[in-house]
Amino acid sequence: MATPAQDPAADTRRARFEELTGRVVEPLRRYLARRAEPGTAGDALADTLLVCWRRLEDVPDLALPWAYGVARKCLDNAAGSPASDREPGEGPGSSEEQWALARLQPADAELLRLWAWEQLEPVEIGQALELPPDAVEEPLRRAQERCRDELGVTSPAADDLDDADRLRARLRAADPAATLPTADPAAVDRLREGAMTRDAWGESRTDGTRGRSGLTWVVAAAAALVIVGVGLFVLIRGDEATDPPPAPAPAGTTELTAPTGAATAGRCLPPAADVLAADADVAFDGTVTSVAAGEAMLTTTHWYAGRPTETVVVRAPSEQMQQLLSAVDLQEGERYLVAGDRRGSVMLCGFSDRYDTRLAALYAEAFGE
Repeated sequence: MATPAQDPAADTRRARFEELTGRVVEPLRRYLARRAEPGTAGDALADTLLVCWRRLEDVPDLALPWAYGVARKCLDNAAGSPASDREPGEGPGSSEEQWALARLQPADAELLRLWAWEQLEPVEIGQALELPPDAVEEPLRRAQERCRDELGVTSPAADDLDDADRLRARLRAADPAATLPTADPAAVDRLREGAMTRDAWGESRTDGTRGRSGLTWVVAAAAALVIVGVGLFVLIRGDEATDPPPAPAPAGTTELTAPTGAATAGRCLPPAADVLAADADVAFDGTVTSVAAGEAMLTTTHWYAGRPTETVVVRAPSEQMQQLLSAVDLQEGERYLVAGDRRGSVMLCGFSDRYDTRLAALYAEAFGE
């Protein structure tokens, strides 16, 4: 039986998806960054690409407006409410033009954002909002008039064809995503691979971040990096990024758990420093002192992240511990690099393993050492 990598149909589908994402990821990340904070926007971007992969055969010739429509729904799911329900001033930036948009009815403001910031024409706006083309032109004209009123601009003569262009240019100049750097190509590649891998696992994130598998956290971190372009470590870890280096390890014990079975099986993306920095609340270099049923003990020698302690104990029911030991071959007296996520679970997929120079370099890059 041919493997998926040897299946011509699968290769063709993958190539189509790569071509599609090459066209839509950059405008999608800007669309989402204009409407949500980086974490929510990253979640929505990851889910949007998952839908694009699953519905690849349904993507129309005008792919980008269709993808905006998918992203709009994914953003509503990720945020728990429509993005247009945010209060004025919550969005990025606070220019006069942005405040004018915020004072409009949500439907009018979204028409103008799609027209000015996404640079869509009425037929494309209709596709993004799932409206017939003739249902957009008149509402868009009225929204333009209301925006001029909010800005205190007197409309010139009705036959002045440059009127709409000037308003569009003024709104375009206030685009909050205009200064975003281009997305990191490596993060885009991980995000693309993550969409295909999540589909193979049957994953979909529709209920917030609770219960995510390790793979979904990797995809979410890659998506957040794509959204902001740079500075993911600071954005996600907040003030911790500016904390001074940890002091020598005091007495005490840090407790971690073995991940559940879903996170110890299946495919993984290659470990990456930006993902490690984003997801690891605990990271250390240590030596295993004992391995028993349901428990492994390590003595630490260096801390990269988290509150330093002299020892770390990993506790879990026997079945989970056996799954962990099958993923990371913990042996007494051996040296390991170990990371733990926000839930207190050991990170797998190559992030925790026996010490070697390659993994040590990854940790040094992730934590700025």
